[in-house]
Amino acid sequence: MRKWMFWMALLLLPLIGRAQTTVSGTQTGRWLAANSPYLVTGEITVPAGDTLHIEPGVEVLFQGNYRFRIAGRLFAAGTETDSIYFAPDSGVSGWGGLRFVDADNGSFLKYCRITGGHAFGDWPDNSGGGISLWNTDVVIQHCRVDYNSADHHGGGLFCWGAYPTVTDCQFVANSAVYDGGGVYLYFSGGRFTNCEFSGNTTGYYGAAVCGESAYTPRFERCVMHHNQAGSEAGGLRAGFSEMHLVNCTIADNSTSGWGGGIYLVYTTVTLTNCIVWNNTGYGDPIYLDVQGQAVVNYSDAPGNWGGQGNLNVDPQFVQSSTGNYQLKASSPCVDAGTAFWMVNGDTLVALDSTQFSGNAPDMGAFEYISPNKLPNTGISVPERFVLRQNYPNPFNPVTTIRFALPRTEQVTLVVYDIHGREIRTLLDARKPAGRYQIRWDGTNQSGVPVSSGVYFYRLQAGRFVAERKMILMR
Repeated sequence: MRKWMFWMALLLLPLIGRAQTTVSGTQTGRWLAANSPYLVTGEITVPAGDTLHIEPGVEVLFQGNYRFRIAGRLFAAGTETDSIYFAPDSGVSGWGGLRFVDADNGSFLKYCRITGGHAFGDWPDNSGGGISLWNTDVVIQHCRVDYNSADHHGGGLFCWGAYPTVTDCQFVANSAVYDGGGVYLYFSGGRFTNCEFSGNTTGYYGAAVCGESAYTPRFERCVMHHNQAGSEAGGLRAGFSEMHLVNCTIADNSTSGWGGGIYLVYTTVTLTNCIVWNNTGYGDPIYLDVQGQAVVNYSDAPGNWGGQGNLNVDPQFVQSSTGNYQLKASSPCVDAGTAFWMVNGDTLVALDSTQFSGNAPDMGAFEYISPNKLPNTGISVPERFVLRQNYPNPFNPVTTIRFALPRTEQVTLVVYDIHGREIRTLLDARKPAGRYQIRWDGTNQSGVPVSSGVYFYRLQAGRFVAERKMILMR
């Protein structure tokens, strides 16, 4: 009987659609959405002088802690409705992150989610849990970098000699054992525009951002909130650096040590049109260590900074506890910024009247009259309903079923045997738009293992219905 089932399974295999593609080693050319998910079973390398294109909607799922190394160029361009997903597969504890090392310039990441990376081992592989940039300039737009970790520096993004352009991105819930839970900049600069840093943690310095010997990185319309550091700066920590912050909000961060919002040592940071508020730790929220200097103008922050147009009052956020840092109409920060400002010959602010509401720009990351527009990453909003082929298939004893929803729907996912009898209800719940994966361990509703054979799984989400075959071989 068992032998008969084996041959039956082999005969049926050509009838079963295979959506997944197994990859490892050197990769160039194009990864197609039609062949997704791409299951990474070993280290990936894009060689110098070559390019790998990844299409919108591709899922890159790592089967172990493998690194994705780029020496050439990576073009990963998702869309607002069909992002690209880099993550460990179900049951895998982590992967090695995207690692650009002395790579050809010109790579870009757009509408990507980079999640679950873990940087470990020897230097430098222990830094940059999600993305690591070594002497490489990369454009990163509309990406969400979340739940990555590093045993050393830079849980979300690590930069060494790099000048990235980062726009409309989120760095959420990343962690580093040492410095830079969200982002770590070393001998690096770059520009961060309309980015959110929230829920990041670090054992020592700079939970949101840490810069060491960082040369004039610029943060504009960024919000750093609810980050937590073990030693210094729940928000931004900088040493031996020079930085510019324009229209940024740094609020509700904390540290067990000094400088709840900002900590500066041998560093000069300019703050223009910024809000620094309700950060907790020892000492001042903007803590100046040896030769630390904050040049503050047209900003709302505790303390007496001696610049022009500064406030030290409650900025009146709409609801900071939920991350809504839009200003109320009654806020003293409304129309309290400046449209033009220079420091030491550098133009830090140059806005015309079409770029703000009212008589002058507001302080902080958001104009009160505009929506509370956090970065648009396009994450978890698939373009269409999708039910993917389970993997592995055949399987013993566990397989993973993946599906995608473009909108919130009541969802049921049920396993049937070849006679149409219901074996197991894997899901019966209302789910928001997003991508999901559910494991089936080959047991029935009572938890009893079922026999080898052909089974079907059926997804119903609103009016969408789809069904696929799978084979259990014990």
